[in-house]
Amino acid sequence: MFKNYLKIAFRRLKKQKLHSIINITGLTVGMAVSILILSYVWFERSFDRFHSKSDQIYRVVQTVKSTDSESHYDLTGLGLALALKEDCPEILQTARMGYLEEAEISYNEKKIILMRGKGAVRADNDIFKIFDIDLIHGDPETALLDPNSIIITEEESREIFGNENPMGKFINIHFIQYDEVGVKDLGLKVTGVAKAMPDNSHFEFKYLFPIDITPRRTLNFVGGIVSTYLTLPVDYPPDNLEAKFPEIVKKNFSGDIELRYKKTYDELLESGGYWKLGLQPLKHIYLDTQHYGWEHARIFKKKGNLFNLETHI
Repeated sequence: MFKNYLKIAFRRLKKQKLHSIINITGLTVGMAVSILILSYVWFERSFDRFHSKSDQIYRVVQTVKSTDSESHYDLTGLGLALALKEDCPEILQTARMGYLEEAEISYNEKKIILMRGKGAVRADNDIFKIFDIDLIHGDPETALLDPNSIIITEEESREIFGNENPMGKFINIHFIQYDEVGVKDLGLKVTGVAKAMPDNSHFEFKYLFPIDITPRRTLNFVGGIVSTYLTLPVDYPPDNLEAKFPEIVKKNFSGDIELRYKKTYDELLESGGYWKLGLQPLKHIYLDTQHYGWEHARIFKKKGNLFNLETHI
């Protein structure tokens, strides 16, 4: 019976060649487009899910109202991560990540200009305990503990050192904006070589520096300098941690708020303003462009782009 169906089908194809070609072409194009759309949707929804702790990772976000308008920020001050770890024992790890100021790195005759945000990232060493960053060489327990250390990707290692083993070698870094960072030249020891982050990661780097490589930075709370990440125990309700945030803001932010707005924290609340912290799940970061991300230019990817400016709240 099946053979008869095939014979009938081939006969019709021969008799109605043009009609058959149009139908087959349309079916082929439709299937191809459907596969492409499904592949794109799968890729977009796969962002950051490769991390082994993806269900436990959150980014701290801020909602601020000081006048009539409300603003949302995905960057925080440098001091927040330390305060959260001190006041919230349920937090397993915290880590900060932000761009490095414009600088030039050199090794022998090789020189590379690092533009602000172009793959040059500062981070706490605990970033390795939060994210799955694959070090080919180096110890993730100590790789960024020395403020004069640097981790580079395989590609950058080949560009700078060729076929040489980069581990333990020193490269020079010259900060172009000396007045901003408080240091002009440093010698950095290569303490790690990392694989490039997958394309479906919301952040990427070519060079990874310690968070305190620029000593002039103060542990501020009001301001947008870094992204602050944390991990919570498996199945721990994030709402329980968020319930503590108002007291953390009052305790740590009051001084900076008074300096910035010339009013106390209580006066800010009385005038209808507020300063709120919240938790954004890792899996929501890439696709949540409505509230966070588009108004802040930074090192993190959004819809295939890489932004490069600092946010000041």
